[in-house]
Amino acid sequence: MKMRKVVPAMLALAMVTACGGPQKDATYENATKLREAVTASGVECPGDAVKHDDNYGEDYIKCSETLSLAVYGKDSEADLSKTVHDLSKDTYLMGTRWIIQSADSSTLTKLKEKLGGTLTIS
Repeated sequence: MKMRKVVPAMLALAMVTACGGPQKDATYENATKLREAVTASGVECPGDAVKHDDNYGEDYIKCSETLSLAVYGKDSEADLSKTVHDLSKDTYLMGTRWIIQSADSSTLTKLKEKLGGTLTIS
């Protein structure tokens, strides 16, 4: 009889843990979903105008003058050389089909702890 009470409690705990925030090294279907993960990680991204570039298979959001997000439809389309846009930043966090650019390496370090990915600081 005690076992019946423990199993639902364990399931509830597992659901809370799974929904507790962004997952490391996740794949995002678009820039809006990546923005949700970024803001859930404690980094502000007030920009919400998504631009889609069919040439590069990319969704793009410029959060601010120092932060931008890009999500690609295929792994092969995620390329740092194409992601420069109008920001002249040399610091990137690159995950599975997504790239975050920022002039602030501490912001990207914080996001890496929550989202995973590879940090490139030039």
